[in-house]
Amino acid sequence: MDLSPLQKLVGELLAIVAGLTSYEVPSRLPTVELMPGPALQQRFCKRPCPIYAAYQPGGSIVLDAKLDPAGDVQARSILLHELVHYVQWIHHGHGPKSCTEWREREDEAYLVQFRWLATQPPTMGGLVGRRPPLPAVLCGGQNQPKASGAG
Repeated sequence: MDLSPLQKLVGELLAIVAGLTSYEVPSRLPTVELMPGPALQQRFCKRPCPIYAAYQPGGSIVLDAKLDPAGDVQARSILLHELVHYVQWIHHGHGPKSCTEWREREDEAYLVQFRWLATQPPTMGGLVGRRPPLPAVLCGGQNQPKASGAG
């Protein structure tokens, strides 16, 4: 079976996730959907927001269509971050059940992303460089996240 270049990259990045965490490489690759930024923001934030990608429980990752993970290190790191959420979902068998658990998973995904970025040559882009504030919309002032892994 021939894999697309993006699917091959996903497989390579999952091996990196496994190498930087205690998670195993999953037997199934997630699907990756490209979506225009405004549609992505509307789907996950219901308004304009600083989101470039999101993991959807069940094995689907949505990326801003402007991202080029094959050709851009920072875009690749964003996909890597979402792949951490994918393996978290597989490992735990569910999404985060509280804002505390959601924040712990986000922290882990950012840690993997930044550890990997530290091994890459510096870039001039501006998408990644510091962790953005955790969006309050995901927890909605309650203990339940509204969109698992939307970050």
